Amino acid sequence: MLLVGHGTRSAEGRRAFLLLAERIRQRLSLPVEPCFLELAEPTIAQGVARLVKARIDRLVVAPQLLFAAGHAKQDVPVAVAAALSQSGAADIPTGQTTHFGCHPLIVELGLQRLREAVADRDPLPPNETLLIVVGRGSRDAGATSEMHQFARLLSQHAGMPRIEAAFLAMAQPSASQVLEAARGKSVRRVIVHPHLLFAGELTESLHKLVARSSLEQPDQEWIMSRVLADELEEEGNGTELLIAAAVDLIRRCLP
Repeated sequence: MLLVGHGTRSAEGRRAFLLLAERIRQRLSLPVEPCFLELAEPTIAQGVARLVKARIDRLVVAPQLLFAAGHAKQDVPVAVAAALSQSGAADIPTGQTTHFGCHPLIVELGLQRLREAVADRDPLPPNETLLIVVGRGSRDAGATSEMHQFARLLSQHAGMPRIEAAFLAMAQPSASQVLEAARGKSVRRVIVHPHLLFAGELTESLHKLVARSSLEQPDQEWIMSRVLADELEEEGNGTELLIAAAVDLIRRCLP
C-alpha cells in the first residue's frame, strides 16, 4: 500500500500526513509506505523502492486527495510507473483507489468541523449565516464541479441554506472575491470552511483573508473552521471519520 500525499513546505502539514498514514497502517494488515507527490520526502520513488524491497507482489496506490484532478489522473500514476521501472519491478500489478470526493464520511467530517466552529456561539436563524466552503482549486472541470456538489451537500446537512463555494487557486470564484462580496451581504455570521485535508500555506493565507474581513466588517461575526485532518493525535475529534473513509476506499480496491 502506497499512501500518496500532495506534499507541502509546511512541517505541520507533513507531520499530519505521516500521522494519518500511521493511523491507516494500524487498521490494515499490509505493508504501508507514505510518500509525497512533490515538495517533501519521502518521494513516490522512495516509497515504491521500499515496498519493492519488501517483496510485494501487488501494489495499491492510495492518493490522499479530496478531488480527482491532474494529480490523481496523471501525475501520481506516471510517477508510480516510473518508480516501479526504476526499481526493476515494472511487471508488478497495480491498482489505485479513488479520491475522497463526496464520500459520506467526509461530508460528516465537514459537518463536525462546522459544529465545532459554532459550539460556543449563540444560535442564529439559518438565513443570517453565510457558509463559504473553500477548496484548493483545480483547472479540472470535473474536480471543480464535485467541489460545488460537496458544498451543496454540506449546506443541506448543516441546515445552512446560504452557501458559496470558492477556491484558493486555479478556479473561480476565488476565495478573496467571495470573502470580499460576503462583507456586503446582509448576514450576521460568516463561516469559512477550508475544505482541505491538512494545514499549511493555503490555510495560513485563508486565515489572513478571514482576519482582514473581520476587521473591515466588524458588524459581522467571522468564523473559520478547522481543516479535516486536524489534531490527529486526539481521540474523538472527528479524525476517525477521515481514517475510516480512507480505509473504506482502500478495501474497495483490494482483491
